[in-house]
Amino acid sequence: MPSETSPSPSWKQTLLSANSWRSAFPIVQWLPVYNRQWLFSDILCGLTVGMVVIPQAMAYAKIAGLPPQYGLYSSVTGAFLYPFLGTSKDISIGTTAINSLLVGNIIADIVSTPQFQTGVWTFPHVVASLTLCSGLICFLVGCLRLGILFDFISQPLLAGFMAGSALTIAVNQLGKIFGIPSSDIDTTKPTYMIFGQTLMNIPHVHLDAVLGISALIFLYSVRFLALRWSKRYPRYACILFYINISRNIILVTVPTLLSYLVLHFHGTSPFFTLGMIPAGFQNTAVPQWDASLLTMVMTKMIGIVVLQIMEHCSIATSLGKLSDYKINVNQEIMATGIANILGAFFCAYPMTGAFARSAVTAKSGAQTPLCHLFAGIIVVVTLYFFTPALQYIPNAAIGAIVMHAVTDLITGPRVWIKFWNTHPSEFLVFASAYITSLVTRMDISVYVPLALSLVFQLHRVARPSLALLGHAATHPHADYTDEHPNQNHHVMPLDPGIVYIQPCSDLVFQNVRYLFSQCMDLVKTQTRCGAPNGPSRPWSDPAPTSDALAKPLASSIVLDLSHVFIMDYSAMAGLAELSTMIDRYAAKPVPWFLVLSRATDVRHPLLYAGFGTQRRKHTSNPFPFHSDLQKNHRLWSLLPCLPRPKPSGLVTDTPCHTQSRCCNDDRTHTHQATAIEDAQKQEHLPFGDHDSQSLSTVSSDWLEGFSPWSQCPNDEDTHDNHLSPTNCQSICTSGPDPYPYFFHSLLDASIAAAAHARIQPKDTLQSIDTNATDGPSSS
Repeated sequence: MPSETSPSPSWKQTLLSANSWRSAFPIVQWLPVYNRQWLFSDILCGLTVGMVVIPQAMAYAKIAGLPPQYGLYSSVTGAFLYPFLGTSKDISIGTTAINSLLVGNIIADIVSTPQFQTGVWTFPHVVASLTLCSGLICFLVGCLRLGILFDFISQPLLAGFMAGSALTIAVNQLGKIFGIPSSDIDTTKPTYMIFGQTLMNIPHVHLDAVLGISALIFLYSVRFLALRWSKRYPRYACILFYINISRNIILVTVPTLLSYLVLHFHGTSPFFTLGMIPAGFQNTAVPQWDASLLTMVMTKMIGIVVLQIMEHCSIATSLGKLSDYKINVNQEIMATGIANILGAFFCAYPMTGAFARSAVTAKSGAQTPLCHLFAGIIVVVTLYFFTPALQYIPNAAIGAIVMHAVTDLITGPRVWIKFWNTHPSEFLVFASAYITSLVTRMDISVYVPLALSLVFQLHRVARPSLALLGHAATHPHADYTDEHPNQNHHVMPLDPGIVYIQPCSDLVFQNVRYLFSQCMDLVKTQTRCGAPNGPSRPWSDPAPTSDALAKPLASSIVLDLSHVFIMDYSAMAGLAELSTMIDRYAAKPVPWFLVLSRATDVRHPLLYAGFGTQRRKHTSNPFPFHSDLQKNHRLWSLLPCLPRPKPSGLVTDTPCHTQSRCCNDDRTHTHQATAIEDAQKQEHLPFGDHDSQSLSTVSSDWLEGFSPWSQCPNDEDTHDNHLSPTNCQSICTSGPDPYPYFFHSLLDASIAAAAHARIQPKDTLQSIDTNATDGPSSS
């Protein structure tokens, strides 16, 4: 007796369940097993990442056009909150170069407004609104489980955008490295114009150029030598690794000390420095709600949110694969959103996962997300105790750190060639993202390649390939052994009137018109019209030529749907319409032999379209179109049902295969045919695996001992007898069912189509030499 299923839990029970809380707070899964060894590794990793965060956060805040302390605020809130909500041990939430560039473009637009000029809007007010809107959108996307939408963002799009943005950031830092005053360069203009303005101001470079160029040489030299010596001296690889990741803090410390000494003894500093940085968290308050500001910000936040999720999820997924753990994309999006919402109260600007710091975290031996908490402690200590020293950091050193960090994202010619060799569409998406980020605003460089990528994807769906399975010649495997059946195959040529069609994609509304139009063209190309001069010939068809009349009549259609796993209503109606058009062209019913996969999403629409041996249900049908389709597309299945004697050993032992001798043919053909069940209620079972009560839609059990192209379609299924071999030929010759069984393989459908062609009247306009040994045969 079947067991009663328990009722599904309500949404309140699901929300309050333990699994939901464990999913919302992943820390409860690994914190109970936390140990001292993990603690030591996390502390060491946190100290290492903290030294990287401080100079990068201040440098990225300068990219956004904000005071340096805003970058430190963002690094603190993300580091303290993510360990409780995140599913990755390596991702480091905070400021990033590309995200800061987008934020800087928005802030530049807001700064030029009258509200900001008159003091109605201030930097804390604007930053808090930006961060709050970003966090709310990310939180909503995560709650609604919409992370799957970002699977539509291709890798070429992301690579092109990041490469173009990195080049834009690098060009923007040239003015700081060369000591050119910021008033001489308008960083809100496109990249090529910023580069031109920098070249025009080269004669006015400052002493900062010496420090900036020396800083770049130092950063690249330390990294190159550390990586090279690590391979040459493996025993010192750990020491060299920490020297390598400490190059930023070393670069900040030495010029800062130099700038302080010069200023202390000479009264003025020869370098442009960061200036006074207030200690602690300033402007900590509840974000103010200004309708006009929120409206302006919300319209510009889409690009930032898309970038945040793209950058964060791609980095977290990649690092998870390297360390062999799985992340929850929707939970990561929610963690980013909550971190931004909390950051709005501390005047932090929008944050996301940072690639460079996350890579350092992974290489520093992080064991759990708790390592970010220790990195946040380092930033807090710096904010409260070391801000007086931060004011002496030269801008040239900050610019060198930023340029050094983003140049790894700039792609060379090899990447362009790789995308071109992969597919021209991938190259175009990559190039559009790359170029638009250099010549237009950064938000446009997100939308343009995304739209282009979707256009290419829709084009692939709407214009798939269609294979016309043809005939191939055969030759003996060995010489002088033609009489031995085990040495050579013996193939019978297929009827030239059989058309083999194989769609190579799913049949959906985007491509059904194109595919079925191609199918009709193939039928007209391979076969001739059944009534070329009849009254039903369309006025637009030209008069048949002698070559057209020499073609065979359409004998049958073998439609291979083994690569099709989805068929929608448009495809169902289009296939039924195609069948009617082919019948009208051939001036006779043309049977179909369909090869299907196990996908119920294909069998179900085919049943409703009239393909397959259907029986009308005895119960009332709530779907009227089912009966309409069945009636409209089975007009020629009106032959009277023949008496069916009792079965006499004709059913084979194997239920999914049938062997029969049909139509006075001495050869025995083996077919693998499947009875189509009620697609709404049952699985796709072979012959003999169901009872009479289950066949409410389809009934074909009485034919299980015979070839599947001879059927009596409109008979009541009583399961009391079977068709005898003597009646098989009369059914096939008098008018077979144009929609016979479905098949599991193309070979079975080909055998059925060939047998059907042999029992049809010979075409008088053609002569087929069936005794030719080297003629075309089934491939």
